[in-house]
Amino acid sequence: MLVLGMQLGNFGDGAVPREHLPLALVAGANRLLLSPALALLFSSLLGLSGLAARATVLQAAMPTAVLGVILATEFEARPRFVSLVIVGTTLASVVTVTALLSVWG
Repeated sequence: MLVLGMQLGNFGDGAVPREHLPLALVAGANRLLLSPALALLFSSLLGLSGLAARATVLQAAMPTAVLGVILATEFEARPRFVSLVIVGTTLASVVTVTALLSVWG
């Protein structure tokens, strides 16, 4: 979390770099929408049902992990972009995970 905070602090004036937004939206949509859909598909194909299937889909619907920014910083692989994706998916997951849980009742 400290490394993520440092990367977010490097945004300077607090503005999100506009060149990162389109790809960050695609990455976020893949993580929060496509991942759970694929998990649901593969759960069905593998014969999972009940709690096991729900846990699999819910885990796939979780936001991007903070470990990604540590690796991106270490290997100089666009850490600002990774930080943006982590924060974006974490904020958006409030809506997506809540919706998923409400659908399951």
